Amino acid sequence: MADCPTRLRAKELRNIGVTYRIKTPEDAVNSLSALTALVNYRNSPPKKLVIMIDEYQRVGELKEKLRSENNAGLHTFFNQNPTA
Repeated sequence: MADCPTRLRAKELRNIGVTYRIKTPEDAVNSLSALTALVNYRNSPPKKLVIMIDEYQRVGELKEKLRSENNAGLHTFFNQNPTA
Protein backbone atom coordinates (compact mmCIF):
# COMPACT_ATOMS: atom_id res chain seq x y z
CA MET A 1 0.00 0.00 0.00
CA ALA A 2 3.05 2.23 0.04
CA ASP A 3 2.31 3.34 -3.52
CA CYS A 4 -1.30 4.29 -2.77
CA PRO A 5 -1.70 7.91 -3.96
CA THR A 6 -4.47 8.70 -1.47
CA ARG A 7 -2.59 7.60 1.65
CA LEU A 8 -2.05 10.52 4.03
CA ARG A 9 1.29 11.16 5.67
CA ALA A 10 1.62 11.09 9.47
CA LYS A 11 1.86 14.91 9.61
CA GLU A 12 -1.34 15.26 7.57
CA LEU A 13 -3.13 12.80 9.86
CA ARG A 14 -2.03 14.73 12.95
CA ASN A 15 -3.21 18.00 11.39
CA ILE A 16 -6.75 16.62 11.12
CA GLY A 17 -6.67 14.97 14.53
CA VAL A 18 -6.32 11.35 13.41
CA THR A 19 -4.04 9.44 15.76
CA TYR A 20 -4.57 5.87 14.59
CA ARG A 21 -4.77 4.19 11.19
CA ILE A 22 -7.49 1.65 10.48
CA LYS A 23 -5.63 -1.67 10.42
CA THR A 24 -8.15 -4.39 11.25
CA PRO A 25 -11.77 -5.18 10.42
CA GLU A 26 -12.63 -4.30 14.02
CA ASP A 27 -11.01 -0.88 13.58
CA ALA A 28 -13.13 -0.30 10.47
CA VAL A 29 -16.35 -1.36 12.20
CA ASN A 30 -15.56 0.83 15.22
CA SER A 31 -14.77 3.81 12.99
CA LEU A 32 -17.96 3.43 10.98
CA SER A 33 -19.99 3.00 14.17
CA ALA A 34 -18.43 6.13 15.68
CA LEU A 35 -19.26 8.14 12.55
CA THR A 36 -22.81 6.77 12.62
CA ALA A 37 -23.15 7.82 16.27
CA LEU A 38 -21.93 11.32 15.38
CA VAL A 39 -24.49 11.62 12.59
CA ASN A 40 -27.26 10.67 15.01
CA TYR A 41 -26.02 12.62 18.03
CA ARG A 42 -28.98 14.53 19.44
CA ASN A 43 -31.20 13.61 16.52
CA SER A 44 -34.56 12.27 17.51
CA PRO A 45 -35.72 10.39 15.59
CA PRO A 46 -32.33 9.21 14.28
CA LYS A 47 -31.40 10.38 10.81
CA LYS A 48 -30.98 7.80 8.07
CA LEU A 49 -27.44 7.21 6.93
CA VAL A 50 -26.51 5.87 3.51
CA ILE A 51 -23.29 3.87 3.35
CA MET A 52 -21.91 3.62 -0.18
CA ILE A 53 -19.07 1.24 -0.91
CA ASP A 54 -17.20 2.05 -4.09
CA GLU A 55 -15.72 -0.76 -6.16
CA TYR A 56 -17.36 -3.47 -4.04
CA GLN A 57 -17.43 -5.76 -7.06
CA ARG A 58 -13.69 -6.23 -6.51
CA VAL A 59 -14.32 -8.09 -3.28
CA GLY A 60 -14.61 -11.18 -5.45
CA GLU A 61 -10.93 -10.82 -6.33
CA LEU A 62 -9.89 -11.15 -2.68
CA LYS A 63 -8.66 -14.34 -1.09
CA GLU A 64 -11.40 -16.21 0.76
CA LYS A 65 -10.11 -15.20 4.22
CA LEU A 66 -10.11 -11.47 3.38
CA ARG A 67 -13.48 -11.73 1.64
CA SER A 68 -14.95 -13.40 4.73
CA GLU A 69 -13.45 -10.73 7.02
CA ASN A 70 -14.85 -8.01 4.80
CA ASN A 71 -18.34 -9.49 4.78
CA ALA A 72 -18.25 -10.22 8.52
CA GLY A 73 -17.22 -6.62 9.21
CA LEU A 74 -20.08 -5.23 7.16
CA HIS A 75 -22.49 -7.64 8.81
CA THR A 76 -21.26 -6.59 12.27
CA PHE A 77 -21.59 -2.88 11.43
CA PHE A 78 -25.16 -3.24 10.20
CA ASN A 79 -26.09 -5.38 13.21
CA GLN A 80 -24.66 -2.76 15.57
CA ASN A 81 -26.50 0.04 13.76
CA PRO A 82 -29.86 -1.39 12.72
CA THR A 83 -31.64 1.98 12.60
CA ALA A 84 -28.91 3.99 10.86
